[in-house]
Amino acid sequence: IEGLTSIQEEWSSFRQPIDNHIEQYQKACDTFFSKTDKALLTDDELQVCRTMEKNISEAYKNRDSAALSKEISEWDNYSNNLRDVISTYNEINQTQFTGTAEKNLLSGETLTKLADLSAATESAFADRDVAKLKSLKSEWYSFTNSTKSELEAAKEKLLNDWVLNANVTNSLTGLLSLGTVKSSTSIDGHKITYTTQYNYDVNSSEIKNALESYLNWTSSVFEGGVKSLKTYIDDVCIRIEYKDKNGNVICYKEFK
Repeated sequence: IEGLTSIQEEWSSFRQPIDNHIEQYQKACDTFFSKTDKALLTDDELQVCRTMEKNISEAYKNRDSAALSKEISEWDNYSNNLRDVISTYNEINQTQFTGTAEKNLLSGETLTKLADLSAATESAFADRDVAKLKSLKSEWYSFTNSTKSELEAAKEKLLNDWVLNANVTNSLTGLLSLGTVKSSTSIDGHKITYTTQYNYDVNSSEIKNALESYLNWTSSVFEGGVKSLKTYIDDVCIRIEYKDKNGNVICYKEFK
């Protein structure tokens, strides 16, 4: 036991500096820029990064801890601000209002503000101005929240106006009703759902036939509705569903 204890102490003493050397190198590697981040660097910055990474790797392979510490220190001094710049830039989501549909709902004033923010962000990033980017990040947050609220309100109004003008529920009830069905319309997110429910026992095949018959008359209305609404709402959906008297959905058709 005494012999093993002595060997264990010797072994721990032997491997400690090796473990420290490896750990120091691995921590440095964790701060290297990813492939995605490197795509945002200038050619000069990329060349400096590659040189420094190579120097750190060579110091590690040569088991030169003093040189490794020196190279890592130089790397940190060079990369810390650049890392903050890229990180802050990536946190600014400029793609939220790039879709044509949503832009069609934005006012001219909002579009101008969006363009100004984007230009200021790209300029600050090119200047590697992390303080300006952090300030713009806050501006983007406020702009995004207010604009999203406006967009959702506008989309909701579009959907409600279409439902009101299409008057599909009344035509559906008039076509099939005579006291045998009840119809309802609901809007959930960007989906309009027209529901027809039978109030007496009827088999599934009859319900499916009724849906087919109804769609023969009205498919063009729903297809036209989706086409017009997609100008402003990318993920709009109109769903027609038929239920039995117990509320079970027997069949449905979605227009997207």
